[in-house]
Amino acid sequence: MRAARSPFGMTARAVRGCLCLVLAHAACWGCRADDNRSKSVGVPGALPAAPPELPNDVAAPSKANTAAREVDSARRAATADGGLITLTPTALRDDARMPADSPGLKDSLGVTLEAEWKPGDWPPLPNNSPIDRERLVEIHNKTKWLLRIDLVASGRMRIALASRGHAFEKGTEIRSRVDLLGHLLVWPEENQYRIIPTGAMRALFEEGLPDVGPALATNAKTAGNAHWLDWETERTSVTNSLGHATLDQTTTTNAGVAGRLLCRWLIEFISADPASSVCQNDLVPVRAQFVFTGGGKAEFVVTQLTKKQEFTPSSIGVPPPGALLNSRDLPRASAASNALLTEHRNRSATRVMNTGSTVLAGIVAVNHTLGLRALVVDGILAAWLLPGEERSMPEVLPGTYSVSWRDFLGNSVEAPKTVTLPARVAVGNLP
Repeated sequence: MRAARSPFGMTARAVRGCLCLVLAHAACWGCRADDNRSKSVGVPGALPAAPPELPNDVAAPSKANTAAREVDSARRAATADGGLITLTPTALRDDARMPADSPGLKDSLGVTLEAEWKPGDWPPLPNNSPIDRERLVEIHNKTKWLLRIDLVASGRMRIALASRGHAFEKGTEIRSRVDLLGHLLVWPEENQYRIIPTGAMRALFEEGLPDVGPALATNAKTAGNAHWLDWETERTSVTNSLGHATLDQTTTTNAGVAGRLLCRWLIEFISADPASSVCQNDLVPVRAQFVFTGGGKAEFVVTQLTKKQEFTPSSIGVPPPGALLNSRDLPRASAASNALLTEHRNRSATRVMNTGSTVLAGIVAVNHTLGLRALVVDGILAAWLLPGEERSMPEVLPGTYSVSWRDFLGNSVEAPKTVTLPARVAVGNLP
């Protein structure tokens, strides 16, 4: 019997043989190719210990870029009618580069609060100061810790430090959005901002640096109704290991959900979790009383409320349009911006006192503590000093003054001492 032939004139056995040879050759070529791919260039037979690093210009996405994309994606996912309000809040990281915020005209309606942070145990103005009492009262009013707070119904907040008594330049702002946990510290010129993550707001004011601490669980409960100025309020008690806060909140038109942002900011001074249910309603805090575990006391009070404001969209962006991220610096108050020094600069000749090799004029103040400290002269905040900082203030007139030191929360308060200027004054002990 003759073997069957293929259309090409080959027997079936020959065809099968050729196919086997082709498949075997292909399999061997694949093995050689895989073997070559497994070797490092220039080192025959060596396996790479780790994936090669990418060049700088094609580096893997940083945490900052990743965070920016996460925030941006969440914003794009928002429904047209719900806006920021429908979004689950995203926790900000201090290295996150924020995407541009573009509120529209319909997002710009809100209210404005005039408020004050009132520290406890503040020394009174003396009657025997070298400065006349009317001038003392005038300067004291300029150094109160005043705040102007804009609450935008679309879910944005802007807190402006509205006096020269703060540790940061007058006009510095704290901006927040309801879809973000954390805040932005914005320079007065609105050209730079710094991320203040959740858990860092207390340290920013207490230590002068936005060091992140834990967000503590709290025991929150309703405490009945109360009354503040012209407002009937709902009172809430919030307690944790760092202190106790009593919030009086009220309903006001045109604030939308922005009251949540002010609530979050306030409870962060006892390091409470800003995602707490305490701040999930649409009430606006108009008063908050604090008792801190370290012994300090403070009170936040709203003194005036403008019920309807129409803000320009560019003024309420979080971050501001065109502002650049600055993760290293802070807009600290300069000596020239301090009210006490400014009011008395060049008002009269300053006596000098020669003490050995050092010539003193006015006050030389030194902070030997590990925290931010305020120097208080005759009941007026004269300067904020960082840990280890020394500052010369020759503009303070010669005479006998009451001098004391304190921190922002009132946990560390030095009793007033009578000092005859010129002199050198210090707080804390040398390390």
